[in-house]
Amino acid sequence: MATQKFIVLVLISVVLSLSSASAQNNVPRNLKETASFLNLNVPDSLKNLIKGIKEEEFEEFASDELQNDFELIDSLLSARKSLLFTYLNNKGIHNFKKDVVLEYYKLQLSEGYVKEDSLLKVFKLKGNKLKKEIKQRMSADTIAGIYIPKNLEDCFVQIDSFWDDSTKNKVREMTESEFTAGAHFGFGMWMRNNWGLWGGSRLSVYFNKQGIRHPDDMSGIILTSYYRKLKGKDPDVKSQLKYYKKYWTS
Repeated sequence: MATQKFIVLVLISVVLSLSSASAQNNVPRNLKETASFLNLNVPDSLKNLIKGIKEEEFEEFASDELQNDFELIDSLLSARKSLLFTYLNNKGIHNFKKDVVLEYYKLQLSEGYVKEDSLLKVFKLKGNKLKKEIKQRMSADTIAGIYIPKNLEDCFVQIDSFWDDSTKNKVREMTESEFTAGAHFGFGMWMRNNWGLWGGSRLSVYFNKQGIRHPDDMSGIILTSYYRKLKGKDPDVKSQLKYYKKYWTS
């Protein structure tokens, strides 16, 4: 869809605004501030496009299948100690966070005012329905036709099957920080969305049991551990787990 491709290119072009905002302590703390942040960083052409989307089309526009493309919003939710992520969690929104942000912004653009409680109620009901579905997902080895690893070692097996020797050699030539930073919004995002780290899966349960709750941390551990494995080093998973647990409690 040409419209979708245009949206993707524009949003990717403004994703770097997040780092600038972070440096100025302007990272959004709630939905209202998020809408203001988007107003400052999204061009009028895209605002008009979002504003004009019909209700029956918007759900498809903001569906899980398209979430990979919204890197700006993913950045706001995945930033370290994300205030927006925490705000939505405290409001009872444990799933559909990106959908909530997009719907809120569309309503603000088209109507100028959003009844936040009413909007959140709709997504809480969707979340309750999803909880029932998640119970079934948690033990499934496949979701939407994609195999879900059961643990970290299984992740390694799957990544090995994805990447040929030339790709692995390129990864070996990078430093650990270069690889993990470069892969975070590429392959890392693919894992978070397709291995059910956001929506729930047996892999997210595996990490939850080890005290890791944020999908960003889960993909970070997978990427770091796989890189060290390729380099013939000890993944030192225990230290990684300790780091993330301490980070969230400090």
